[in-house]
Amino acid sequence: MIATTGDQCRLSGVWGFSPAVDGGYLIRHMTAIPEEHVVQHFDEDDAIIHRRLIFGENVRHYRQNLSLSQEQLAVAAGVDRKTINRIEQGVHSARLDNVWLIAEALGVDVRDLFVE
Repeated sequence: MIATTGDQCRLSGVWGFSPAVDGGYLIRHMTAIPEEHVVQHFDEDDAIIHRRLIFGENVRHYRQNLSLSQEQLAVAAGVDRKTINRIEQGVHSARLDNVWLIAEALGVDVRDLFVE
């Protein structure tokens, strides 16, 4: 990110936020964003990251127990293979709909994917 002078905004190298009608911000490519929103949107809480990693590890565990490749799980769940990879790596927060689809494809209860 590159900080600008005067207006205390930053420019995100790839993504930024632009004002939305409701006063929030929408993700946009290469837009200036107020400094206070940089901290709010880019500083992820350690607990959130930890939960995302636990979820990804559990998906991988159950997938490997079934001897499924990421591609096979993706097809069974109706999602993209890259989505499965990102979830297992903990770099992607799964959509709620995808959580249910993945659990169903793995034959496990949704709660099992969140157990530490």
